[in-house]
Amino acid sequence: MFWGAIRDICTNGMVFGDVLSKFYSKHTSGINLGNLKQQLEQTYDQIPVIKERIEILKHLRVTDKIKKDVEDTMGKKIAKYIEYQSVAKNQWVMYNMITFYISHVIAQRMRASYQMKASKLFRL
Repeated sequence: MFWGAIRDICTNGMVFGDVLSKFYSKHTSGINLGNLKQQLEQTYDQIPVIKERIEILKHLRVTDKIKKDVEDTMGKKIAKYIEYQSVAKNQWVMYNMITFYISHVIAQRMRASYQMKASKLFRL
């Protein structure tokens, strides 16, 4: 399991795989609820880190480098979608545009992979 964020604006499938924790347990061995509780507590403790990173992204300009990184990481279609929509005023807006595209255009079976790429690209 990857602990992520629930967005109250849209169910975009926003994932914070780098900041929040993850939990793995073989289904054949049962799930240790103590470990699960610990993972949830660690995730909860990361909320201030997430908020800080979001604030940083809100103040970062969309540069040619981040545009190239999006194209190289996410593909040309997503990069063209971002350009077509308009110029994102900051990297947080750009991230939201990407997560919208992922959840509304990308085939469901491929979304998790794209969500993780976006998460890593924006260090969330």
